[in-house]
Amino acid sequence: MLTLTNISARYGKIEAVRDVTLAAPASGVVALIGANGAGKSTTLRTIAGLHPAGGGTIVFDGQDITRTAPHRVVRMGLALVPEGRMVVAPLTVTENLRLSGFARRGRDEELLTWVYELFPRLKERRTQRAGSLSGGEQQMLAVGRALMTNPKMLLLDEPSMGLSPRMAEVVLDAVATIAGSGIGTLLVEQNAQAALDIAGHAYVLRRGEVVLSGPAREIMDTDEVRSAYLG
Repeated sequence: MLTLTNISARYGKIEAVRDVTLAAPASGVVALIGANGAGKSTTLRTIAGLHPAGGGTIVFDGQDITRTAPHRVVRMGLALVPEGRMVVAPLTVTENLRLSGFARRGRDEELLTWVYELFPRLKERRTQRAGSLSGGEQQMLAVGRALMTNPKMLLLDEPSMGLSPRMAEVVLDAVATIAGSGIGTLLVEQNAQAALDIAGHAYVLRRGEVVLSGPAREIMDTDEVRSAYLG
């Protein structure tokens, strides 16, 4: 389980996150939604150790990770799929996946098989350089790289951004499948409808603060969320 208690963090000189408190269970999907600039990505990056927390506490799997280095966070079982994918363009699909599996030596083949079962298109393109993949394929690869670390929980930052509706559906269906396998997922997603469709619980961020939380279906039915995010 992941819990944040009164977390604050800066993005440059701006205090992007203020007193954020939330919880994500060890399985299932928790959605974090909000407008651009609400602090969603900063929240994920702070959890992953890429931004220093200015205050508060982050606890994962019973351990305080508030000031833990990013590589140690990954080894503890918490993997970030960043916005922008950040695959290693000159390497092939398989090389990208194996590179991410270094922390889990001995399970590489098992995890690689699972990724290829989840994303058959990656298996078809396993010898292709990552930089030549489509945006949707690169997003699959970014998720696959995180899975190669054998995570207990995924932090997903805007996985459908820039994708066609069909490709976004494929990626988010895979997210739901991953969560159903017992991996907890904290999902940041600009497409609020898509996020709430697969989440069990949701939080709404506005200007760095949680302004609404509850079961995803109830959040979806609130006038505030419908008018602001669902159109």
